[in-house]
Formats: sequence, C-alpha cells, structure tokens
Amino acid sequence: MLRTVTIVLLVLAFTSCAGTGGGSSSFNSVSPNSVSLAWDPSPNEVVIGYMIYIGRASGDYYKSYDVGNVLTYTVKNLERGTYYFACTAYDTFGNESAYSNEARTTLY
Repeated sequence: MLRTVTIVLLVLAFTSCAGTGGGSSSFNSVSPNSVSLAWDPSPNEVVIGYMIYIGRASGDYYKSYDVGNVLTYTVKNLERGTYYFACTAYDTFGNESAYSNEARTTLY
C-alpha cells in the first residue's frame, strides 16, 4: 500500500499569467497556452510514477495526465482562464497518494 506522500507542486514557467499558488515559481516563456510544472521526487521507494490533475476550479479536476516517472511536465493547448493543478504519486499496484498542494495560474 502506498503510504502518504507529500509532493510540492510548482508552476515553473508560463506566459501571460497572474499569480500562482503552491510555492515559489519562475516566469519563463514557454508558449502563450502552455504551463510547465515541476515537483520534488517522492521519498517513498515504491513510487514508480506521477499523475498531474488539471481543473478550472480549486479541487475540481476535470483532466489527468499519467506522466510516468518524470519530475516535470508541460500542459499544452490551454485556453485563456484560470487553471488549478495538483500532482499525485502512484506505485506498481495502482495505489495513488493524496493530492499535492495546489498550484494556480491564469492565462490571458
């Protein structure tokens, strides 16, 4: 069973945005409709990958991406508006951790 894992999700790079949540971030241009995310690796030895969740309201995620065993991911083809992101870790049995802290950004 996957134990509780704390993941700190950061919005690393985005264009034309206002404010972020979930920790420090840097502002590097990727494209007008992309958001780059990064997180620290889970200290749990059984973790084999990560899921990224995206939503238009806090805690209400409508899409997920299985990004595998990487520590960065760029979400592309986003429309204008505010987006919320969270990350989870998973193990070989499909057990998934709780959501990370939430990161937020607005694309104009």
